[in-house]
Amino acid sequence: LRNLTFLNMAGNKLKSFDFNFHTPSKLMSVVIENNNITYISDEILDVIRPKLSKFTIADNPLQCACLDKIVKWSDAFDITLPQRELQQSGSVCIYPKTKPDQCLERGDDDLQDEFWVSFERERTPIHVFDYLDEEGLYL
Repeated sequence: LRNLTFLNMAGNKLKSFDFNFHTPSKLMSVVIENNNITYISDEILDVIRPKLSKFTIADNPLQCACLDKIVKWSDAFDITLPQRELQQSGSVCIYPKTKPDQCLERGDDDLQDEFWVSFERERTPIHVFDYLDEEGLYL
């Protein structure tokens, strides 16, 4: 898959986005919306970044610190992170029980149950963009 330029893994109930990509990656668009992803490592972001122009992550219960990190990363490298899609889909972010200000790989037991249950059963959105300041950081 050395020449893969478009990856669509939407709606697969993935809990992680951690693959052995060929480096340097030729991916130009990655779609991982509508999964159960709470964390994406810095290493994966670095691997997919070289040619990436669009990264679609809506409808994932990302940790709030991870969502902040991804937004800053996309801005720094001029990667489109479709915020309109995030807003319309009701993108959620969740706060872990420990170290909520850090984007860390965690077990399900460290995630706040009320957010996880709501997301899993009803896909009830929490509109996180209603709580952003002018710099795009959570209030």
